[in-house]
Amino acid sequence: FPGGGPPQRGPILDAVPDLAVEVMSNSNTAGEMERKRREYFEGGTRLVWEIEPDLRLVRVYTNADTFTVVNEAGTLEGDPVLTGLRISVRDLFT
Repeated sequence: FPGGGPPQRGPILDAVPDLAVEVMSNSNTAGEMERKRREYFEGGTRLVWEIEPDLRLVRVYTNADTFTVVNEAGTLEGDPVLTGLRISVRDLFT
């Protein structure tokens, strides 16, 4: 980042991906993640995966507020962003 760290205000990215994947850590706050999701979707992102390693699950967001939970027994699908992509959640943690 210019200046050595992320901006204190405004969007973090100038461009947004179609699919954003966030791996959660203990330092992530709920407010921080909500802000990032809003920025992603406002910028045009169509799918966000928030991976929770400690809980061994993934929250799949199709907008900033709507999500489904996929646990270890489930499969992540990349549709409509990456048609045909299928990833076993269990495989993420092995």
